[in-house]
Amino acid sequence: MLSRLWYLVLALAVGAALAGAFLNKSAASREAEFQLEDQLRRDRIEAELWMRLDARLRLDALATIAVDPEVRQTLRSASGSVGTTSIGARKRLSQTLNELNAKLEEGKGELLFAVDTEGEVVATLDRASLGSERLDKMPLVRDALRGFMRDDVWVYNGEVYRMAARPVFDGGRYVGAIIHGMVVRDDLASRLGAKLPNASIVFFFRDRVIATHTGGATAPSSTALKNSLSAITSAQDADQSVEIGERTRAILSPIRGGAAHADVGYVIGRKGSPVGLGGLFANTFQEDVASLPWAIVVGIPLVLLLLGLFLLYMEHDKAVSILRKSSASLAKNELSGLPAGELRRHYRNIAENLNTALRAGVGFKEDANQRASVDLDQILSATRPSADTGYFGFPAEAPTAKQAAVEPVPKPATPPPETPNKTPTARPDQTPTARPERSPSSRPQRAPSSWPSRPPSARHQVAATVRHGYDQVTPLPDDPPTRPRAIVDEYDGFDDEEESTQIKHVPQELIEASAPGVQGEETHFREVFEQFVAAQRECGISVSGLTFDKFVRKLHAARDQVIKRHKTSEVRFTVYVKEGRAALKASPVKQ
Repeated sequence: MLSRLWYLVLALAVGAALAGAFLNKSAASREAEFQLEDQLRRDRIEAELWMRLDARLRLDALATIAVDPEVRQTLRSASGSVGTTSIGARKRLSQTLNELNAKLEEGKGELLFAVDTEGEVVATLDRASLGSERLDKMPLVRDALRGFMRDDVWVYNGEVYRMAARPVFDGGRYVGAIIHGMVVRDDLASRLGAKLPNASIVFFFRDRVIATHTGGATAPSSTALKNSLSAITSAQDADQSVEIGERTRAILSPIRGGAAHADVGYVIGRKGSPVGLGGLFANTFQEDVASLPWAIVVGIPLVLLLLGLFLLYMEHDKAVSILRKSSASLAKNELSGLPAGELRRHYRNIAENLNTALRAGVGFKEDANQRASVDLDQILSATRPSADTGYFGFPAEAPTAKQAAVEPVPKPATPPPETPNKTPTARPDQTPTARPERSPSSRPQRAPSSWPSRPPSARHQVAATVRHGYDQVTPLPDDPPTRPRAIVDEYDGFDDEEESTQIKHVPQELIEASAPGVQGEETHFREVFEQFVAAQRECGISVSGLTFDKFVRKLHAARDQVIKRHKTSEVRFTVYVKEGRAALKASPVKQ
């Protein structure tokens, strides 16, 4: 019971551990989702800061153009006299701008304007464009003409440009400004994605994608961001991320500057890491493992294991050990039964059932090297249909002279003629008669007798007169001597009811002369008979119908059975009390 309870506790512990693991998985997944959303918000801030830094770097790079002598001289001459700058000066300035723009390398722009103090374009990168164009209405240009360095995003001729403006200072005053612009392409998205690992970036202008970058195998594809662009742009709260796939979220950020009103912006997407039962330990570090309370982590399971093993030993292993040792002792005939008192519950029931079976004489092992016993309780107590029925269904000994004399002989209709070789007897009316002639085929076959064999010269003719009704029969001379003190009476429950038959007492000297080798066995049988009768009387059972003759017949049958089964030459009987009556146990004796 304790071990089963321990199994229940173990099952509950495992179930609780699994439930905790799955709950932890759900909590970890939810926490990972929150972390992914926070990461996207940080990505948007970092992207904005990086583009500002990039604009600042471009403004610093424009200093090489703003301080060029030809640029300052041309803009000073153009300031204050609109349209008076010669075409040749403009061409020379345009050529100078191309040369200086080429030196910017990565910062090389697609747009480059030199404007005077009125905001009129003096020169551009296009030498053919020499017409007057005014940019003074643009906030970026106005701030630059007032001496501020500014950056912005323009939509110019259907393209999106990142713009930067730097004033030109000459002779103690501002004489114009340099306006620089770069088209938003994939190179910008790639440089921005390099600052945001495992993130995908898409720049868009209205419903058109103008630049993309995929952050790697763990990042969502740019195609997924393109397909989800309409759902992202239609989100009510731009500060919150939008789920666009399994463990994939994206956040929208409008572009900073004047182009924001033209629906220009970018989307940053990330994919969260899967959180499974094994993924819970994905971010575990060696320091975390070292900080575990190993005394508790190892000690408590070890104590519980030892407790479970102790309970299992007390409930099962101990009983099995007792049964194993006691069964070995029982096989060596050191014990008469299993110690049921030392066992508990079903093991005690097993031992009691085995003890009952042993006392009943069932379940023998036919091993010549081991002692075995036969319970004769069924032999001596059960009523049998015939006095010649064998032991447990096996045939008994061949009938002796006494047994042949006991059997009633039917009265012949016509007395057979008297022959000289028949032994005459006397009827009650003194009429001589002869023993009926028996054919060899009708004579019962004799089983191997327990009486010792002797030469024919040593045989003695023993005559026993039997009164059976009014007939008298004399046994044959070659029959074995009858057993002593054979008086056949009624004994209820021992054998079938016999007819009123009496055998005259055979002299003891004849028996001693005919069977001198069986005196020890007959003495043992008589001792067993006396012990059996005494035990029956102590149990309050009547023995009025029990005679030594009936008793010894059963002993001989049991003896022959045990000798045949265990291949021994001697059998000893023991009297014991079973279920309120005397019983016998036959045991072979090793030589």
